[in-house]
Amino acid sequence: MGIVDGVLSAYDTQFPQNVTVVPDQKGCHCFAVNEAHRTIVVANKKKLLQYAWQAPGFAFLRDFSLPDVPKNMICVRNAVILGYRKHYECLDLVTGTPTRILDVEREHKMLITEVR
Repeated sequence: MGIVDGVLSAYDTQFPQNVTVVPDQKGCHCFAVNEAHRTIVVANKKKLLQYAWQAPGFAFLRDFSLPDVPKNMICVRNAVILGYRKHYECLDLVTGTPTRILDVEREHKMLITEVR
């Protein structure tokens, strides 16, 4: 997966070629992949869109409105952790329920990683 000129594309890792482009995502700025569920979530301004892999491309599942533009995100099980300018939240992708995780005093460089 990669973003080039605001367009999200999927690539074959064995043969360096473009497999598909995620539809209607010009202007997206970050994304996260959930390999176990074969889904991706894409941030496009204050909207989060979820897609499922259905060969030969991605099919739209649902969208979620966000309180702010996320700076970073990562998929964890059935949720996505979103990093905003001054807080982090966990959005349950099944129910659509957001849970605030951490508030920070000022804007900072974001880093979200999964630890197993």
